[in-house]
Amino acid sequence: MKNITIILLFFISTLSFSGDIIKLELDNPSPRAGEKIELSFNIDPLKKELENQLTNGISLYNVKSIFNDYNNGFTKDIVFNSPGKYTVGPFKFEINGTTYLSDSIIITVLDKLPFEPGLWIRTSEMNGKNYLIIEQYIENSEKVKKKKNTTTYTTEKKSEFAKLSREAEEFSVKNSSSNSTNKRADESDYSSKSMSFSFSKYEIKLEESLEGEFVFEKKHFENLPKRYKIEGVSIKK
Repeated sequence: MKNITIILLFFISTLSFSGDIIKLELDNPSPRAGEKIELSFNIDPLKKELENQLTNGISLYNVKSIFNDYNNGFTKDIVFNSPGKYTVGPFKFEINGTTYLSDSIIITVLDKLPFEPGLWIRTSEMNGKNYLIIEQYIENSEKVKKKKNTTTYTTEKKSEFAKLSREAEEFSVKNSSSNSTNKRADESDYSSKSMSFSFSKYEIKLEESLEGEFVFEKKHFENLPKRYKIEGVSIKK
């Protein structure tokens, strides 16, 4: 291992190192197997080299990235094919004799959810930040209209999605995101079972006065199913 390290350091030293460590970020701190998630790089080495080589009067067009800056980075969609613990990175890019290095992220990938009505609430930690994640399948009521040679399917979920209440003394929500979609047991068959799916992510900051472990209770949520029990959903300070 020592020999490999020495050779690697010697090789890098012969190149020009940019000095900036590329920061990696995933848009889902606790994905499930088969889910597409976004891997973001806060520095785009190719962009930097293009800017250096463009002639006067030409500039790259800027758009906002996930880091809320203007096109300094880039993103790629990735999929974890099976559950388990993964290390994403570090990555090394070499462009025109300049070496760019990234950090790495350790992430745990969970099993796929069953395609059935249900609510799953859990916490996760990534890059020193705590997250609460809510996933939910709700059965749809479906109407089918047939007119001549056309069949129209209209779906509507039978209840509201569960969500975290923002009115709590014990914590605050720094950032959140949510998306929902309709899914079918067989996406190629419009007559197959249909359900609405929601994924919500909350970045949680516990109040300074709290000590030890904070446990979420029913009172911290809205639209929970009547018989749903919250067990083992907590964040350690």
